[in-house]
Amino acid sequence: MRIFFPLVFVALLLVWSWLLVKPEPVPESLLGDGFGFDRETLHFVLAKSLHLSVYAFFAVFGGLLPDSARGRRWVWGGLVLHGILSEIAQMIGAAHFDTQRHGCVRDMLIDAAGIAVGAGVVLHPRISALRLGRLRPRERARHEVLELPPPE
Repeated sequence: MRIFFPLVFVALLLVWSWLLVKPEPVPESLLGDGFGFDRETLHFVLAKSLHLSVYAFFAVFGGLLPDSARGRRWVWGGLVLHGILSEIAQMIGAAHFDTQRHGCVRDMLIDAAGIAVGAGVVLHPRISALRLGRLRPRERARHEVLELPPPE
């Protein structure tokens, strides 16, 4: 089981990497009629929200994998590097291929903000206590009532 979650993390990161460089970022069918919004604005908001939330997810998932603070810093640093490299790949793709993609510094900053949000979730005292098995008796009882898996 110890190897399963890191493999899932890497597999999901590979899928996300492919989605970041594929030519059509958001399929037009997903936007529909725009839901009463300008299609361009809706596309922008969806794309940037996706950047933020996916990198926050990866920061939480990846931040819970290592047992040490040093390991978490490596994971989070790797995610920042991944965000930068994916934007560079989009810039290169836009220069050489007919694509709707373009890399930009704003997306790198949004990715980093998502990673910061995810890191904040992992470093929150209650989450840290759960992860480290340092719950107070009352919190441990609540944890058991909710039938959550015991902290390792």
